[in-house]
Amino acid sequence: MRLRELLRAVGVLVLTLAVASAAVAQPLGRPLTAEQVACETDRFLWLFFMTMFEAARLERPWTLFASPQGPRDFGLLLLENQWPTPFEGEPLGEERVAETHLAATLSFEHRAVSLNPERPLASRARLARDGANSNLAASGLLLDVLTSNNPDFVPNLRVDLDRRAQSTGRAGLARHFGVTTPCGVEVTNEDLLVFSVLRRIFRFRTEIIFPHDSGTGDNEVAIHRGEEPDQFVIEVYSVDGLGPHPGFPVRFDLTLARNDQGRLTVAQLELSSPSEWAAEVVVEIFVVPPFRPSHEVWPEDGGGTIRLRVPDDFLAGPVALDLEALLAGSTWNPPRI
Repeated sequence: MRLRELLRAVGVLVLTLAVASAAVAQPLGRPLTAEQVACETDRFLWLFFMTMFEAARLERPWTLFASPQGPRDFGLLLLENQWPTPFEGEPLGEERVAETHLAATLSFEHRAVSLNPERPLASRARLARDGANSNLAASGLLLDVLTSNNPDFVPNLRVDLDRRAQSTGRAGLARHFGVTTPCGVEVTNEDLLVFSVLRRIFRFRTEIIFPHDSGTGDNEVAIHRGEEPDQFVIEVYSVDGLGPHPGFPVRFDLTLARNDQGRLTVAQLELSSPSEWAAEVVVEIFVVPPFRPSHEVWPEDGGGTIRLRVPDDFLAGPVALDLEALLAGSTWNPPRI
């Protein structure tokens, strides 16, 4: 009996070690096809094309970060930047204040609007504000989905940041466009965590220096998965009241490295598709440590901030970012294994 119990114990130990070894070897991300990645890129292009932020009330340039939250859902982070809006012909200002953030989830669900089965389904759009991570427009946030009976009409999602608004969300119907098309990409908890980290540490400043110094510093940034595990795509659009500037986005591939606990250690950031307006566009990247929105002003130089210029700092190849040091002392980089 003792020998049988000993053999059983040894078997359990071997099985446990094998499972643990497999868990360490298994990547936290999953590979995607090139078609899936291209589909995700198109979804964000549709999203940015359709979405109009009533941001005239914001005192400084804004950036909208968007990333997948589910098959048809988007996680959004709209922030009011620290630096002021530059005047025409004037250099970028140096006086800065703390950022303010608005976090939300934009979701779409298909539903029938007619008893006729041949009529296409409409998409109900809903914007849910994440109050725990928001300090911008705390008293009001409206989402209007503008529609038309014209089949060629592109619906607009108008997000109203009026602080006097009485509602925290508003549903509407829109036709089925590419923004609501699932791409067959599973969004895991690890993906959501990485998206949150990248939205929190990356800042982009763009300035169109020709024609007429038209850049305002407003940006829309898409973050989604790449083809390989732990590979992500970051696409930066410079926008004005008419939409994205021609020649954008500026696209980056970011590949993560991890230690044996699954913590993020190093990220390789590579410029994969520079703007066609490279000679007339100033694009700066700031990688900043986690900080408290509306309380802290992160430094543009020093203090852990990494400052890069496009394309100058990428001519020799990918740039290595020390995420382990950047995220040290925070809860943004927990062990995964």
